[in-house]
Amino acid sequence: MKINLQFINRLGNWLEIQLKNKKTFLLVFGAILLVGIFLRTYNHRQWLYFDDDQANDAIIVDNYIQGKTALPELGPNMGNTKFRLGPMFYYFQITSAKFFNSTYPDVLAYPDLLFSILTIPLFYYFLKRYFSSNLSLALTGLYTISYFALKFSRFAWNTNSMPFFILLFLLALLEFLKNREKTKWFWAVALGIAVGVGVQLHAMLLVIFPLMCLAVLIFTIKSGWKVWLKWLAVIFLALLLNGGLIKHEFAHNFKNTHYFFKNAEDRSGSRAGSFVKTLALDVACHAQANTYILTTLGNKDNCNFLDKNVNFGNDRHHFKFLDDPVLAITILISLLFSSGGYFFLFKRFRNEKSLKKKYFLGLVILYSALFFVIMIPSIKDAPLRYFLPIFFLPYLFLGIMVEKINKKIMPKYSFFVIASVFSIIVATNVVYLSSIAWQLENKTRSGSGDVILGELETMRDYIIASSAPQKEAYFLGDSHYIFRFYRPMQYLAAKDGFKISRTGRVSRMKHGEPVFYIYKSFPGRQVNEVNGMPILNYRNFGQVAIYEVTMTK
Repeated sequence: MKINLQFINRLGNWLEIQLKNKKTFLLVFGAILLVGIFLRTYNHRQWLYFDDDQANDAIIVDNYIQGKTALPELGPNMGNTKFRLGPMFYYFQITSAKFFNSTYPDVLAYPDLLFSILTIPLFYYFLKRYFSSNLSLALTGLYTISYFALKFSRFAWNTNSMPFFILLFLLALLEFLKNREKTKWFWAVALGIAVGVGVQLHAMLLVIFPLMCLAVLIFTIKSGWKVWLKWLAVIFLALLLNGGLIKHEFAHNFKNTHYFFKNAEDRSGSRAGSFVKTLALDVACHAQANTYILTTLGNKDNCNFLDKNVNFGNDRHHFKFLDDPVLAITILISLLFSSGGYFFLFKRFRNEKSLKKKYFLGLVILYSALFFVIMIPSIKDAPLRYFLPIFFLPYLFLGIMVEKINKKIMPKYSFFVIASVFSIIVATNVVYLSSIAWQLENKTRSGSGDVILGELETMRDYIIASSAPQKEAYFLGDSHYIFRFYRPMQYLAAKDGFKISRTGRVSRMKHGEPVFYIYKSFPGRQVNEVNGMPILNYRNFGQVAIYEVTMTK
């Protein structure tokens, strides 16, 4: 065993030497980039997520392209509130729609796809500000095949392009910190664009970006008038890119801004009575998210570790997760990895001798701390997608730990240990990606949680064919399904000149028009009625089925 480990370690040294050759390094980097592009573009249209939110955004863009409405001055709603973000996300989609002369769902998702691909080389450049070239390349490779990253590249949503603009923002701020008045104008422009776009993609960035800019501005305030000119350019660009939103606010007495502060007040007030538990939940959720982003291990939907597995009452089973060994191990790994990551991050910052690297770590710590505080009011049952703004953090943790292992803990066998950890991370992502790909390939992914464009198209075609020669149909369904499927189905059907309507009352229906009902499928069973309605015909589509019914109530 000792000989094998030594051989593996020598192999690691050989690989490290090979990667010092510029041509070899570029070939490996090119291969990583090609893999990333392939994973993000393969069957892009057929495997695209097209849910209720995507359909709503598509309708807004489509109406503008057809000249039915003016250019949007506001963007999507923030969650279930009345506050709306800036319209940049819609502008990206409008640009794509005009360039490709189409408002089909896959075309509207091209901007998010593009930024997802561009994030790969930018992520390497970001990591290279602190780590070696080889370690940065290895971490970028992990990011490239990450399910968490891939998921957000395969549908259109205002949050999906955040990773690119977050990295651009942090890199530009780092340049201001390092170079002050000598900061190149390129980075001033980059920072202005990152802020101007980023604050329109998510409400968290609307808070974090200005606060961090203010902190760096104060830090560089005595650097001379040249840096002031560049900060003025940053502010000008950010305001210019938010022109539509600013115009709307002045025209509507800052009503949207009022909704923002009202929502923040409501959220903070709702947590006042359980601050300790909420704080603990925030810590636990960060641990869960950091592990999931890297490995896909753990709950893939909500951050609910404490609520689901820890009983704060008098029940003798205080820690329910101990009954599940796999869950217990996952939770233990999450807590150890996350706590260790933050510990080493702060320790590195305190002991770092290089001023440039200290600035890098300082920015990361400030960003992470602001995110942690902002998440407190919204943390209960927070979806793991809320943690997209800190997507880079687990990779930094891993990189710091790798350096620690390589230099101090077990330098003799470091390559074997590091290669094993990386292999496990790759395996967990590949296994989960394979399971998703199998469902998508067999068209069984769509259900109460997801709607896939290629599968939705086959459902639409079935409805249109079954309705012929009629050009209209009613589309009803169980609440779990109709919420997700109605507007996407309506939007796709309209592209084929077919009208989809929805009503729950027979008296409001036009006589003779076909009625379809979406509900879960029953493979291998003959179904004669659904929700009390006789079935005329039906077809199963994986998890769901489309039933042609006769309305009886």
